[in-house]
Amino acid sequence: MSEIHKMIKDIKDFEELQKFANAQYTVLTAQSKKIEAIVSENNKLREDLETYKQKDLVTNALDTSQGTTQDAETVCLVQLAILKGKSALTELTLEETKKVEIYAKVLQLLKGKAEVDASNKAVKEIDTSQLLSLISTKKSVEQ
Repeated sequence: MSEIHKMIKDIKDFEELQKFANAQYTVLTAQSKKIEAIVSENNKLREDLETYKQKDLVTNALDTSQGTTQDAETVCLVQLAILKGKSALTELTLEETKKVEIYAKVLQLLKGKAEVDASNKAVKEIDTSQLLSLISTKKSVEQ
């Protein structure tokens, strides 16, 4: 038999039983409060961890972007990093999947624009004599 059963058998009158019940109630109440406090602390720590993970994702996304970035590119990188982290834990919703697609397209457009800007800059740096020599060589090749 367990110790509680032995204790209950040893109780001789109602007054002792009432004291025993009150002591048990006090212990259970105290344990319930401790459990609630631990659960609350656990939930707060989970929230803090999630916040830390998101901040870490944002920091990593900004660190991996090269040089100076446009605001749109920064937003896309950060949001894609957040969605990537979320996708590692759970499946993305249809709306989140559409966001990934949109952010990826915006990044592609921005990178395409940067390449066009770089090629335009290269063209602007060519002086007139080089352009004339290119034209003359093209004409001679065509003939």
